[in-house]
Amino acid sequence: MYDHDHHQRRLRRWCHVDIRQLQTQLEIRGEQALSQWDQHAQGNGDRRAVTEAAKEFSNGLVRRWWQLSDLLIAKYSDGSVKGSKEKPQNSAAVPICYPSEWLGKTDCPDGPTSYDMKL
Repeated sequence: MYDHDHHQRRLRRWCHVDIRQLQTQLEIRGEQALSQWDQHAQGNGDRRAVTEAAKEFSNGLVRRWWQLSDLLIAKYSDGSVKGSKEKPQNSAAVPICYPSEWLGKTDCPDGPTSYDMKL
């Protein structure tokens, strides 16, 4: 029998790895940027420059999170985990499988097979 909660927990664990990696990178960059902004503001007090730098940094953060969103959809949407393109070789996809009982209750009994938009 299909255990939806178990499947969801397993998928969240896979996604969490990608989320945590980006979160850590962005937190480090944020701490570095904040330190630079503090030094700049204390040095000449140009609040506009600091405000503009913070605005650009914030826009970059939002952009990176949206990129991760797209990556998570592409990486996990068909019931398997795709390998990284960053590796010299393409690693094989690891199936995490949508259970047949669940697929039978959806409009996609074979899982996602195409990402073409229906018009």
